[in-house]
Amino acid sequence: GMEMLPFVFPYYTNQMPKIKFYCEIYHTNLLPEEDYLLQYYVSQNGRIQAVDNLRRFKKEKGQEVKILLGEFDIAVLNSGNYNLLVEVRNKKNELVERKAKFFQRNNPSTKEFVTSEAALEYIKLDNSFVNELSKDELIFHLRSIEPIVDELQTVMVNNLLDKNDETLMRQFILNFWSVTDPLGPREAFQTYRNVVQAVEEKYATGIRNGFETDRGYVFLKYGKPNHQVAKSELEPGAIPYEIWQYYQIANGQTNVQFVFFNPDGVNYYQLLHSDARGEISEPNWKEFIYRNVRSDGTRQGTRTNDF
Repeated sequence: GMEMLPFVFPYYTNQMPKIKFYCEIYHTNLLPEEDYLLQYYVSQNGRIQAVDNLRRFKKEKGQEVKILLGEFDIAVLNSGNYNLLVEVRNKKNELVERKAKFFQRNNPSTKEFVTSEAALEYIKLDNSFVNELSKDELIFHLRSIEPIVDELQTVMVNNLLDKNDETLMRQFILNFWSVTDPLGPREAFQTYRNVVQAVEEKYATGIRNGFETDRGYVFLKYGKPNHQVAKSELEPGAIPYEIWQYYQIANGQTNVQFVFFNPDGVNYYQLLHSDARGEISEPNWKEFIYRNVRSDGTRQGTRTNDF
């Protein structure tokens, strides 16, 4: 007796105060215990902690198919990237299964990112963690967040770096992380800072910071790949290359690949091809990789069809 129309694009404006969803859970009757806990909630993308009061749970009995119709009031949810998660847990509250669906929220009525110097003047720095940063740390962090900011914020970051004003840098960083994670801006800043440092140690070259390399940029923007393979040793004549695979990225795309290659023999792998929207696309990337193979065209040990 219900008509349900799918909402194709996971983008919720301030004109959409609720998020509604339909879910089917199968074969809970096969769980060792008769009862189980069904939990669903909203979390910030990349985290599993529930946001505000956007969490519900029910005690259920195992059955062949469980239908879940749920909704959350997101009228006051800040702009940002989120996941809607559904979990099945056993009597001991141990996770049995979890599924997540990405969505974006654009809510101008809540706190938003500042994109002008004039607006920065209203950001108060009293007792803020940004006051603990040296000027060099401010500059380094501003440069390192390029992979995770939008175009307007990128322009803002470049202007602040040119202006070289410490107060404005602190105000921008505080605003960015306060909007990104209103519940824990200091913790969010430190978590990202730790990832940047790991990227620095692994991908930095003699002339580039880790976040300035293509692999570092992709790692910071999309996170750690689900599957990563370096190829060259088993492929005589092939330029060294790596393939990174993501099962799902923030915009909802699934089975996304990034191909990096190392034409100069140094630790600087360049992005050659990706099927992620907005990234470099080179469908004939294998021709670049194998341009130095023997004239007869043979490719011993080729494994590019693994993905």
